[in-house]
Amino acid sequence: MLINLKQYNYNHRTEGKEPFQKLIGLGKYAYIGACLTAAYECSVVRQPHNFRMAFVQGGKHFLVWLGASATFTTAVLCLTNIRKKDDPWNYFFGTLASGGFVYSFLQRGQLVSFVTLYAAIGAAVWKYKLMHGYKPLDHSFKFRISAHYFNFDKTPDVRYEKPY
Repeated sequence: MLINLKQYNYNHRTEGKEPFQKLIGLGKYAYIGACLTAAYECSVVRQPHNFRMAFVQGGKHFLVWLGASATFTTAVLCLTNIRKKDDPWNYFFGTLASGGFVYSFLQRGQLVSFVTLYAAIGAAVWKYKLMHGYKPLDHSFKFRISAHYFNFDKTPDVRYEKPY
């Protein structure tokens, strides 16, 4: 029996409630990230010799991505319920916990620590913007007009004189 995943989404407005729905909702994005990074590693970085090695290499990506999203969701849920308020600090510390989970799986994780710090700051700013009325899907890029004018004309401009 297949489960309809469209009913599960990650909603920032109900922070501290519905943990299973948030976990599945964020896990959908983790599956996409794991598929992309596993495909990149198996096709470009380290090409496996057989199907079993490809399965193991791809499985590591799924483990890390799903574990990181579960750690983020659990940390934000726990902080919201412990602190009894929903603010950007929950997202900041949730991202740090998620980065710590990823760091534990890597041999040389110096880059992960820097990326985690920047992601934590970005998550806190994102939550701050959401709390102050920002609507991320309210933009209509389809109807936005942008025009760039380039002048490829090589004839000299007769309106101006040369100073020499």
